Amino acid sequence: MYIYIYHFYRKQNFSTKLTALYRAEAIKFILTMVFIIIAIKWLFVINFIAFFVGFFIGISAE
Repeated sequence: MYIYIYHFYRKQNFSTKLTALYRAEAIKFILTMVFIIIAIKWLFVINFIAFFVGFFIGISAE
């Protein structure tokens, strides 16, 4: 019985940490999309290629 309670508590704690991780990833994704939209609205049409080249270089460098 003790092992079952310990395992249940440990699994619940892990689930909470995983939920926090997913929440943080969702916030990061939303903020990334917002910043990309803001950057695109501030750039001229000519600079779209330069923006996406820099964006993909930044992603690949990570």
